[in-house]
Amino acid sequence: MAHQKVTIKMTTNFDKVCGFMRIMGQETPSAPVKPETIPEITNLRVSLIEEELNELKEAVKNHDFVEVLDALADILYVTYGAGAAWGVDLQKAFDLVHDSNMSKICTSIQEAEQTVKWYKDHPEKGYPSPEYRKADGDSNSYVVFEKSTGKILKSINYKSVQLSQIVLADAGC
Repeated sequence: MAHQKVTIKMTTNFDKVCGFMRIMGQETPSAPVKPETIPEITNLRVSLIEEELNELKEAVKNHDFVEVLDALADILYVTYGAGAAWGVDLQKAFDLVHDSNMSKICTSIQEAEQTVKWYKDHPEKGYPSPEYRKADGDSNSYVVFEKSTGKILKSINYKSVQLSQIVLADAGC
């Protein structure tokens, strides 16, 4: 008899990992669980992430791009698994972090100029040569960056991520 592939029809990678974990009989709480309250699961999850990170380091060291890709995908998988094990929806968390990161972009040249001025007026922030440029592919947006490193800097209208809404919600698998 031929082996039939089990498919999990989900929309996000997080949903796919949650489905896999349920099929494997692993707990996927529907509400957040503090990692310190489930130390065995937490130790396993952290160990899995460390293992995959070490595989990534080794693949980079060995110039093995296929193994780099494998390690990156595995890091995502075990990280989503950690979120599922702790009852937090990492897809929602990722979306919030992404939205926050996108608020680093200046939506006008005036905002970009004001942001550069703010960094110049605040040398204690450690960005001695802030500049701006047009955002790639978007003629109405600007990116402020530190010239010496290329690091993208936050707009004066940056909105920090508020992950507490996920921690306080029933947001797991």
